[in-house]
Amino acid sequence: MVGILSSRCRQAGILLLGLVLVGCSSNSKNQLGNIEGKVTVDGAPANSGNVVFTSGGTNISGAIGPDGSYRVIGVALGEAQVAVTGPTVPTGGAGTGSAPAIKDMGGPSIGKPVAIPAKYGTAAKSGLTFTVKGGQNTYDIPLVSK
Repeated sequence: MVGILSSRCRQAGILLLGLVLVGCSSNSKNQLGNIEGKVTVDGAPANSGNVVFTSGGTNISGAIGPDGSYRVIGVALGEAQVAVTGPTVPTGGAGTGSAPAIKDMGGPSIGKPVAIPAKYGTAAKSGLTFTVKGGQNTYDIPLVSK
């Protein structure tokens, strides 16, 4: 009797393990990636703006911090198109010709914003792509103004 029970327990264990493995592999298809890195313009850190990843028909964005760092969470796996946009900056007033310092999402003043070249503003035209893998990814984005 003990031999029969032991055999049935083993069979049940193998069946359970098989179901767990099948469940894990099907979940990996729905996995997302997180991306972080630094954005620079002509070698200087961008100090504001957004990085936008377009993947799987969805746009996911993250803010650029004062040191040029950004983090985007929950991007679909595979090839993504990337856009980098500058902040919306109010002008300094009629005739002043200068933009005031801006604050980054309620944080400290970041001074004069670093201009993000317009050619990087749309994913379809930026020429920037990145292959997103499951888990944590690093993608530094060096932009050039010329």
